[in-house]
Amino acid sequence: MAIPLSKICELTCFENIRLVAGNDSVIHKNVTGVTIVEAPDIAEWIKGGELLLTSLYNFHSDYERQKEMVTKLAEKGAAGLIVKISRFVKDVPEVIIETGNRFGLPIFELPGDVKYIDILYPVMCELFNRQVTILEHYKKCHSKFIDLSLNEGTLEDILKELSNIIRQPVMLLNHDYKIINASSSQNVSAIQPAEKMNHLESSSSLDFYRQKIGLAKDGVIVDADMIITPLIILDYIKVYLAIESSNRPLSELDYVAIETAVSNISLSLVKQKAIQEIEYRFKNDIIDDLIQGRYVSENDIEARAKAVGWDLNQSLVVILVQLRHIGPGKDFLEEKNVFRRKESISRILMVINNTASHYIKNPIIISKSDRFIILFPTKEIHSNSIKRFSDELHSNIKLQISNVSTCIGIGTESKKISEVKKSYIEANDAASFGKMVYGDDVVIEYDQLGVYRLLCQFQDPEDLKRFIHPALLKLYKYDTDKNNDLITTLEVYLSNNANAKKSAEELFIHYKTVQYRINRIKEIMGIEFEDKIFKLEIEMGLKIINLLKHKSIK
Repeated sequence: MAIPLSKICELTCFENIRLVAGNDSVIHKNVTGVTIVEAPDIAEWIKGGELLLTSLYNFHSDYERQKEMVTKLAEKGAAGLIVKISRFVKDVPEVIIETGNRFGLPIFELPGDVKYIDILYPVMCELFNRQVTILEHYKKCHSKFIDLSLNEGTLEDILKELSNIIRQPVMLLNHDYKIINASSSQNVSAIQPAEKMNHLESSSSLDFYRQKIGLAKDGVIVDADMIITPLIILDYIKVYLAIESSNRPLSELDYVAIETAVSNISLSLVKQKAIQEIEYRFKNDIIDDLIQGRYVSENDIEARAKAVGWDLNQSLVVILVQLRHIGPGKDFLEEKNVFRRKESISRILMVINNTASHYIKNPIIISKSDRFIILFPTKEIHSNSIKRFSDELHSNIKLQISNVSTCIGIGTESKKISEVKKSYIEANDAASFGKMVYGDDVVIEYDQLGVYRLLCQFQDPEDLKRFIHPALLKLYKYDTDKNNDLITTLEVYLSNNANAKKSAEELFIHYKTVQYRINRIKEIMGIEFEDKIFKLEIEMGLKIINLLKHKSIK
C-alpha cells in the first residue's frame, strides 16, 4: 500500500524539513515504508518505495561512498532520503545533492534537534491508516459485488456498480474492440483503437494499459483516454475491461475496486459461457437430427426448434460453410490447441451472424467440427439474395479472419421440413465437389455443378482420363509443352456456340486472333467441330481437364 510522497510532505512532522534535491521527482514518488539507514550498502536490502533517514554516521567524510549510495538508492526505486544535520555533517553534502538531482531522487534536510521517532511514527501511522482505508474499501466493494452475484446481477449491473464506485464510464470489449456491455446507455455503436497500448505501473496483480480509443457516437468518432486491462477467461476467451479516464486519473482505491470487479466479471462470463454451451449443444442436436432425418415426427422437431426461437415451418435453403485452412498448409481439423480452435469457431460464428443480420432477423446457424450450417429462410427475400449473402459472407471471413479459407456450398430450396435433409446433402455436395473443381476458396450452388456432380463420383483420376478424347489430350500436351493456353480459347469458343466474335469479347482479344487460334487448334487436334457428338465429347473432356487441373495429365 503506497502513499504519494507529496502527501507525506504535507504532514506536520515535515514542517521543518527542507527539500534540497530532486524537487521535480516528488510528485512521481510513492512511499511504501520508512526506515533508518546508517550503512552505505542499505540499497542491497530495499525493495523500492522506502523513505530513508540517515545521519551519515559511518561514512560522513567518504564522499565516494555517499555518491554510490544515492545512485543505488535511485536505481532501486527508493522514495527519498532524509539527511539529519548538525551532529556529523553541518549541511547535506554537495555530492549527495548533485547525485540526487542527476538521478531524480528527492533529498531532504532534517534539523539536528528533530528526533527520528518524530518522523517515523507519523509516517508509519499514515501508512497503516492508508492500509486500513484500502482494506475497508476492498471489503465494501467485495460485499457489493457479492450481493450482485447472489441476486443474479448481470454483466451490465456489475459494470454500472463499478462505474458508480470509481465515478468513471466503464465498458467491456471483445478481442476486436467491439462493445459487449457498458455502464452507460449512451449510443456508442462502434469502437476502434486510435493508438497502441502503453503499460502502466500499478500495485495491482492485474496488467493495466493506457490507450487512446476512438468511440463512434452517433456517427462521429471521438477520441477517449482509456485505462485497459485484458481478461483471459477459460484460457481462450479474451476480453478487455476499459475505463474512461478523461475526467481524472484513477486512484489506488479505484484500482482496488477494479480488481474486485474483475473477479466478478470473470465469474459472470464463465457462467454465461456455460449457459451458451448448453444452449449451443441443444441447438446443434436439433439441426443434426433435422439434416439426418432422425426425428419422430415433423411436429416434434418443429416444437423443439420453437423452444429456441427457430421457425422451421417455412421454405429454407441450407448453406454449408466448410473451413479449409487455419494457417498456411495447415488444415483446420489438424489444429491441436482446443482453445485456439474454439476461439476461431467463435470468431467465424460472429462474422456469420453479423453478415446474416443484414438479410434476415433470426438466422439459424450452428457449427459442427470444421463446418457451419446455415438454414436460410427464403420467404422474406429474393432468391438472388442467397447467393449475394454467401458471396458477402465469403468475403467477410477472408477480410476478418486471417489464415482461414472457406468453401461455401448452397443447396436447393426445401419447402417443407422433410426436404431440409435433401438441401443439406446438396449443400454438402456443392462444397465437396466445388473444392475438387474450383479449389479450396469458392462459393458454389448445387445447381451450378451441372455435369460435375457425375464426374466427381469417380474416385480414381485414371478412370476419368479414359473419357478424355485423344485429340483433346494432344492439345493439352501441346499447351503444356509450349506454355500456351489454347485450351482456354477452345473452352470459351465452344461455350459461345462457336461464335468467334463473342469469344473475342470475352477473352479481350481481337476477332482475327480468335480465328487464328481456332485454326491452330484444329491443326493440332486434326479435327473439325461440326459433328455434334464429337463436340459434346470435347466439352465433356474440357470439364474433366478442369476437374483434374491440379493433377498431371500425360
